[in-house]
Amino acid sequence: MGPCRQGTSQGLFIMAGSLGRLLAPLLMTALYTRFGPRAPWTVEIVQFYILAIVWLTFYKKMVPLQSRTTFEK
Repeated sequence: MGPCRQGTSQGLFIMAGSLGRLLAPLLMTALYTRFGPRAPWTVEIVQFYILAIVWLTFYKKMVPLQSRTTFEK
């Protein structure tokens, strides 16, 4: 991705995080109430494995941020 669309990406990540903080307690409470403590743990473990697979898949495409500052005399 690089630095070109960084602001848009950060905005989307912040929005997704806020949505997760809103919905996760409701979802986990409903799962725990209906199925017991095993269901929320299973959801968390599955999410972790999906995240690890996606991260490993795109690891080589990650681009470090390089500064664009130039010093003129």
